[in-house]
Amino acid sequence: MRKNIKKFIIALLFILIVLMIIILFIMMHLKKLEENESIEDIRKSEEIYMQLKEDASPLFDGKKLEEVVGESTFFTIDGIINKYYTYIQENNSEAVYNILYAKYIDENNITQENVLNILNRLNNYTIADMYGISADGYGIYYIEIYNDNMNEFLIINRDLKNSAFSIFPTNEEKYKEGIDIGIEVDKERIKSIEQNEFNKVMNINLDQDSVASKYFNDFIERVLYSTEETYNNILDENYKKINFITYEDFQEYLNNNIQRFENLDKSNQKSEQDFPTIEEYEKYKEEKSKYRISNYTKNREDGITTYIFLDSFGKYYIFKVTAAMKYTVILDTYTLPTEEFIETYNNSTDAQKVVLNIKKFFMGIDDKNYGYSYSLLADSFKSNKYPTKNDFVNFAKQNFFEENEIEYVRYEVQNGVYIYNINITDATGNSQEQKSLNMIVKLNNGTDFEMSFGTD
Repeated sequence: MRKNIKKFIIALLFILIVLMIIILFIMMHLKKLEENESIEDIRKSEEIYMQLKEDASPLFDGKKLEEVVGESTFFTIDGIINKYYTYIQENNSEAVYNILYAKYIDENNITQENVLNILNRLNNYTIADMYGISADGYGIYYIEIYNDNMNEFLIINRDLKNSAFSIFPTNEEKYKEGIDIGIEVDKERIKSIEQNEFNKVMNINLDQDSVASKYFNDFIERVLYSTEETYNNILDENYKKINFITYEDFQEYLNNNIQRFENLDKSNQKSEQDFPTIEEYEKYKEEKSKYRISNYTKNREDGITTYIFLDSFGKYYIFKVTAAMKYTVILDTYTLPTEEFIETYNNSTDAQKVVLNIKKFFMGIDDKNYGYSYSLLADSFKSNKYPTKNDFVNFAKQNFFEENEIEYVRYEVQNGVYIYNINITDATGNSQEQKSLNMIVKLNNGTDFEMSFGTD
């Protein structure tokens, strides 16, 4: 009996061991199947991911455009825009058609035959704003163009791998949506752009002098061709409050200085074809070359780059740059006292302070900034002699020279008031006349003073 029980137990154990081996084998097999399925799933996921990546980079989803700060990127995109408008001006319908975004062509039923009738022609445009974003070898840029009191909006798609671009003209609503809300990814838009003979991107990297010239020339063009936009968006706000309270004040200043700005305008230079002989053209080029930036300084502090330009007329321009081609301008060095001026002023004697104030008055006269010089005069003096600014402007134009050279002859002090006798001559040498004037100055607190003048 015991033997039978023992045999039964051994047989049962054997069966259990076999079952355990079978179960273990099955489990290992199932695990292998699961691993194989997981690998296949991963492989499929990778294929889907790569397809999505090819169609559209997910990095753009929901991203907001940022103001373009880098000057190299800005000037490269500006080069694309210039190419676009040049093609339109040249009536090159093939070129224009081949740089337009395919979806824009389809949505607007554009052909090579009608493309030039649909798009705007702009001369001497300025870039009001440029926003962009780039990732994974692609870039999208939203640009607002300003010219002749009209705005145009462009979306530029850039393929950095193929050095190619396409352009999508758009409207203000879509432009603002892109900036304020974020980009809605258009898979077609950021697919690889096939390069052709018209849409090749040339990266632009300028040296420091060339960048400085870009800023200065951009401002001169804005003054001449987008005057109101310059007044509203480019002139320093504190500077405007002193010199040009109204747009009409700025227009008056510009009219008084129009010859200077036109001579400095590089975009309006004539070509050889505009002259009957090569000799006249060479003479024109020689004369034009006189009008330029004669010197500039550059300084960067607290994220702001400051340029101080001196042109060939001896006039100063102060630029405050916050991003690529985003700047404000002050048109002289005397309207808003600098820290250096205040320090010099405070360390001067009273007699020297009077001279500095007289110099400021004549700087305004020489700059044809008559409104500023008029603002320096004492209210009581203005009421008696020049009740309106026009009264003073008429006097200044008739009695002062184009450029005034001042000789300080003598001075006396009466009851705290300085009376400086000065001689005024023509600094240009066009006149040999000499005029005598008494400048009457009373110093107040800080840099404040009261001024009047009279003849002997």
